Amino acid sequence: MHFYLVKQFNSSLINLIEGGGYIAFTFLWGFPQKRLKKVKYKSNGVALQNAVSLIAQDFLNKKYDKNILKNTCKLVLSNRTIANVRVLL
Repeated sequence: MHFYLVKQFNSSLINLIEGGGYIAFTFLWGFPQKRLKKVKYKSNGVALQNAVSLIAQDFLNKKYDKNILKNTCKLVLSNRTIANVRVLL
């Protein structure tokens, strides 16, 4: 399995471990940005906030870093929407 990961980063496994780089298993979890964009265009207002809360909680349950998730949300959503998602506060 590690050969698949190393191939993606064009580096040896030793270099990835010694460098202390963070490897996100996005192929297992899906991309938060992609999921957020889907719900953004399908819903609005309170429905959007609820959908974002569910997505955020899903990624947090999978031990996704909260600050990374919040910054990803800022790329897709308005600050007003993010402020109403209590999971990210």
